[in-house]
Order: sequence, then C-alpha cells, then structure tokens
Amino acid sequence: MRRFLSWLAGLTGHRPPPDAPPEAATPERGHTRFALGLYLRLKETVGPYENALCSPFAIALSLAIAQAGARGPTADQLTRVLEDMLGEEDWQAGLRALRDWLIAGARNDEYLLELANGLWVPAGRPLRNEFREAAERSQGADVTQTDFSQEEPARVLINRWMEERTRQLFHAVIARGELTPETQLVLVTALCFKGFWARPFDAQQTLDEPFWVNPHAKIAVSLMWQRGTFPYHQGPFHFADRVQVLELPYAGGELSMVLLLPEGIEGIIELEHTLGRQKGKLDAWLAALEPRDVDVALPKFAAGSRFHCNDALLEMALGDAFSREAADFTGMRPERDLFLSHVFHQAMVAIDEYGPDGDAVPGGGDAGRAGTGDAPPRPVPMFRADHPFLFLIRTRASGRILFMGRVMVPTVAQKFTPVL
Repeated sequence: MRRFLSWLAGLTGHRPPPDAPPEAATPERGHTRFALGLYLRLKETVGPYENALCSPFAIALSLAIAQAGARGPTADQLTRVLEDMLGEEDWQAGLRALRDWLIAGARNDEYLLELANGLWVPAGRPLRNEFREAAERSQGADVTQTDFSQEEPARVLINRWMEERTRQLFHAVIARGELTPETQLVLVTALCFKGFWARPFDAQQTLDEPFWVNPHAKIAVSLMWQRGTFPYHQGPFHFADRVQVLELPYAGGELSMVLLLPEGIEGIIELEHTLGRQKGKLDAWLAALEPRDVDVALPKFAAGSRFHCNDALLEMALGDAFSREAADFTGMRPERDLFLSHVFHQAMVAIDEYGPDGDAVPGGGDAGRAGTGDAPPRPVPMFRADHPFLFLIRTRASGRILFMGRVMVPTVAQKFTPVL
C-alpha cells in the first residue's frame, strides 16, 4: 500500500477540491451514449477473453487538444463529438473543471491518480504560440516536436515520456513499426486510478476462490467479501435483463464504481450485445439503483488496456481530422500540412480492500462474509462476481463516466507492471 502511495510523490501544491464534481448541464444520456459507444468499439480490437478498459474522459482531453488547433469542418466534427461526450455546449469549461477537480482530489489524497496527455508534432513545423499556450493551460497537455523521420528514436522518446508522466505505471504505449517518416500529429493519453472505498472490505475475509474465465476454465483469485447497504438493481428474468447492477461508493461519496454482473459465465457476451443494441438500457439500469442490503463478493484486480483509437474515432464521424486532404489544423500553424496520424490511449484501474486510511476494516461485524451472524429479516441478494463482468467509474452527481471496461481475468493487468 505504501508503494502505491508513491504515485503522488512529487506532486506539489494543496488546495481544497470543490464540494462536488462539476454538474452536467444536460442529462447524462448523451454522455453515457458516447462512453458506451467508445468502449464497445475499442473492445472489438482486443481478444474476446481479454480485459478491456478505456477512459472516455481522458480520450476527450486528448481530442480537445486537436480541437483547439482545428478550423472549419475539422473543428466542427471534433466539437460535435466533445459536446456529446460532455453533455453540454460549453464543453471546454466543463472538461477543464472536471480535470482540475480530479487533480485536486488526488493532491488531497482522496484517491490515487496519474494522468498523461500529450501531442507530438513533426520537427521543423513551427507552431502558433497561442495554440501551444492554450493546449498547455486548458488541457494540461505537453506539446512536443520530434523528428519522425527517425521513427525508432521518436517511439522511444514518446514511451519514455509516458513512463515518466505516469511514474512507471505504463510502458510501451507505441509499438515498433507504428510510427513512420510520414507520421504527422500523434495524440497520446493515459489515465490510471485507484480509489479508496467509503466502506472498506475486511481483509481477513478475503479468500482464494475460483473465478470462471469461461465454462471450461477457472483460475484462483483473491475474492473480497462484505455485507452492506449499497445502491443495487436486479433486472427482471427475461434474457436481456439478467444482470445485477451494484454501485460501490468511494470515500467522500463523489465517485463510485458501478458493476454490471451478468447471470451466466458467458453472459458478458449477451450483456455487451444488449448495451450495443438498446442504447438507453444502461441509463435505465443506473436510474433503477436503490439502497439494498447486499452480500458482495468481488475479486481484487488491476485491469488495464492499451488502444490505438483511430478506427473507433473514425466510426464516430471524425474523418476529416485523419485525412491528409481534408484536415484543417491551421489553428496550430498557418500552413495546412498537418493531420492526425495516431491517437494512442492507455488506462488502468486497481481495486483492493482498502479505505482512505490505508487499512481494511477489522475482522468481525456486518462487514464479514455473508452467512455469519443473525439472519436478515428478508432475503439478501448475493452479488458474487466470480465470472466476467463490466464496470464503470463515474462522478455520482453528474453521472460522467471516467472509465468503462470489462474484467475477463481479474489479475494484475497483463500489459503493465503497476506499483502495488
């Protein structure tokens, strides 16, 4: 745990965060649609039995850099996507306020957070000072010029920047061969998060138990247990709604993790299909959450993914930005000679038993494993996440989704070496 706290070593300044995350100006439906659509597109780029995790918020921060330098139809396309993501017309202010609020919370030790956001531009292409200043001030972005004609040194430089900005939590955001001498603009973003539970689990109740990766294979995981009152919903017994939805608040009550557990071992396939076909389904399930005593069994995990986002963003009507002929980034420099070559993204989320004081709750009491003590006056549902599930992390007041992903194998993320 102490090593995890080293994430924030070196952060300076201390100022109280706002009492609550910035409110969305419109209902969360548009924002949920953006986050869900982005996740469903990106998860198609990984294997069917692999973890998949993205941060719509971090990708929006990255796109905001491009929008600041775009003009004409290119800017219009980026603006429409960002307005949908933020759910408000004044998306610049909303995005900046959300970023500042999250960073302030991390500086006050409310959770652990690492954010990297950068734009890489070919060397020898002078940029407008006003663009560079706006990107650095509004999005907290690093704007760097490098020689893409030397593709391997450029790749190493960007990967080292990522490692430094995330305190070695992320590595190899760009693989060999992805950069070429023709590479133009490269957007790179990463977000890593570990929150502290408002109601910690009892570490003495954590047991090694089986997790079914598929109907024919299981692995041993550390399964955490507790009984508590949490926002909960269980769908009716027709196939598309055979899902349990559970919200676990983080300390402070302003952020939470929402877990969506399908009924069967392979139910995540139908769950993702349902969310893709019925765009309002996720909003309906979230709106149906109500306090309920629940027995919770949840594996410890650190899930992470690395995505090349070009295809997903092209499907979201951002074609001009990626087109050599159509792209207009004259807000970056007077000459119309830039276009987006790559958008790279990494995300990671870790969970364990702990609360804000760095300790799990002591043994005993109603935080213990289900089945101990007196029987409750009515049946208590069991939320046992011993097979693949979806999750999201959101702001509770505005419903903005910071992360969305699935856990197929609840172990330390395969592509990263987190400091735990």
